[in-house]
Amino acid sequence: MGYAVFAQRKVVLTSRLNSYQLQLMQMDDRQFALATDGTDLDMQLSSINQAQSTELSDLYKSLTNADNDDAKDDIRAQIEEVKNKYATWTEEINQENYELSQKENMIEMQKKRLETQITKISQELEAVEKAEQDGIQRANPKYSGLG
Repeated sequence: MGYAVFAQRKVVLTSRLNSYQLQLMQMDDRQFALATDGTDLDMQLSSINQAQSTELSDLYKSLTNADNDDAKDDIRAQIEEVKNKYATWTEEINQENYELSQKENMIEMQKKRLETQITKISQELEAVEKAEQDGIQRANPKYSGLG
């Protein structure tokens, strides 16, 4: 293999290697953004649970202090409304969390594929560089320590 071919192959491999490494960094950025979104959703869920607990606690206190059956029925209806409202919000957040998890899994799979490609290209580049060095040493014995 001529030296120009070695040089050309090294340029191609280095370019591909750099491209895959850049893609891997972009995947890391996307993964970080998704993790941040997941943390935000977890905080929202915690806040919703706390708000529901507070609201229900107040309603249950009102229920125990209610004087007549009509007032108690109204409060029970409010309790059901609150439970349904928060259940809907919780379900929506859990769905968003699930979708984020799916995206994170896809990114993780893509990252593994890129890492495999990076390893293969790095090994190929190393083999080309070794072959080039061996060729230089055979062509010029003074560089191989013989001269």
